[in-house]
Amino acid sequence: MQNHSVRLAPVLEAISEKVAPVKPLASATRTHGVTTLDALSPTCAPFAARWDAEADRRNALRTPENLKKLMVAQRENTSARATAAQAKNQRR
Repeated sequence: MQNHSVRLAPVLEAISEKVAPVKPLASATRTHGVTTLDALSPTCAPFAARWDAEADRRNALRTPENLKKLMVAQRENTSARATAAQAKNQRR
């Protein structure tokens, strides 16, 4: 087994030398991306607040009573779509 690691050592060193310049580039890219996102934060804040408000509104609606109403509405919608499809097929 030791023979394999001796043969792999030059390969691993070559790979490390190739990858070494990529690390600073990746770090710089990440830093630039974070800086850009930080600059955009004030612009996106109203959208984030609206998104959170909508999520809160939806969570408030998740009650057993509203779930029953939702199920009834879905059933009625499915029935109406089936009726519309039948009517469309009969017109042909």
